Amino acid sequence: MAPFSLSTFSPVPPHAIPCCSSSPFHRQFQSRRFFLKIERFASVSASSPSSSNPKVVVTRERGKNGKLINALVILYSASYGINCLELPLIQHMQLPELDKLSSVLSSTSFDWIVITSPEAGVVFLDAWNAWVSLIPEAQQWDNAVACIGETTAVAAKKLGLQNVYFPANPGLEGWVNSILEALQVQNQLQKV
Repeated sequence: MAPFSLSTFSPVPPHAIPCCSSSPFHRQFQSRRFFLKIERFASVSASSPSSSNPKVVVTRERGKNGKLINALVILYSASYGINCLELPLIQHMQLPELDKLSSVLSSTSFDWIVITSPEAGVVFLDAWNAWVSLIPEAQQWDNAVACIGETTAVAAKKLGLQNVYFPANPGLEGWVNSILEALQVQNQLQKV
């Protein structure tokens, strides 16, 4: 494989990455600014081993890599000399179907909502929060929600969702197992 240089890409300076100012590592390093210089990113090839300073390319959507970059650079750069480069490979967008979510949520023609990614979870939970504020307090929505992981499930529960399921083990098998578990619980409740 021919070597390629990262010098054509722009690293993200950690001071430009939004970060919660209440986080312990941000307070500790608030006055210290880290500037990543592209020259520190050596040419990379498949045949050459990494130098003593690890280089990490972070590929989530632009602007969504900040916490990871801050954690790696600020917390571990002194010990490991880690350099980070934000190189977004994806971009999420809302589709026209998002406008239909309120009417779908109001419907009783379904029993489950399956949230298949953290980004879909964020979009769904934002729409859910807006919808919840429109329904009367006495009305409860008790349909089941399957979340991609624990973080999304915790956020769903904080918004008041009652029947939230997520896989203990990530991946397709974990998803299937958590949905089967929820169906067993639902069947037991219907028998009572």
